[in-house]
Amino acid sequence: MEFMKTLYLFGKSDIPAAVLPTIDGVEEDRMAKPHRPLPSGMISLESATILYYVLFTLMWVAALYTNTIPCTLTYSVAILIYNEGGLAAVPVVKNGHAQDFRDRSADALMGRKTIPLLLSQPMARWSLAALIAAWTIGLIALWQPPAVASIVFASLALRCFGGYLWSYDEKDDYTSYCWYGFWLLASNLLPIFPRLRGEIY
Repeated sequence: MEFMKTLYLFGKSDIPAAVLPTIDGVEEDRMAKPHRPLPSGMISLESATILYYVLFTLMWVAALYTNTIPCTLTYSVAILIYNEGGLAAVPVVKNGHAQDFRDRSADALMGRKTIPLLLSQPMARWSLAALIAAWTIGLIALWQPPAVASIVFASLALRCFGGYLWSYDEKDDYTSYCWYGFWLLASNLLPIFPRLRGEIY
């Protein structure tokens, strides 16, 4: 049960949080990402809105079941502030600006001020690489996973920021962002190891 709660705490907000920006950014996606479900017509705006509220409700049901109401309340407020309060437009609040490299054309078209547009490409990319490297080292030191897990985690980080540094093409940035997702997932799984060792955090 504790193992499942750990996974839940780290991942439960991602599903509803990912749906809302897709709903709000449908006009932009029609220009930059027409393959997505809403602009391609695979799902209607009304259905996507219903899906968002259903997932948000299920998140709270899970919170009641796992007794994680304070954490869920914090996530809920953060989602609302970030997506609907305009905080997503602040460059320094972005998630390490990893996804902004693949969205440069659309962001420039929409007049957004993201780090890859505000800084030179080398500076923006090296700053992301430094962040990923620092987080990787810090999380390994904090959670102390086994050697094999540490090597895998570090390899994901290397592949991720290596891709950003190797190519400046937006298509390649999309691939690098996929690797960033794997790295981020791995970082969320690291707290499992101290629990398996019987330690309390």
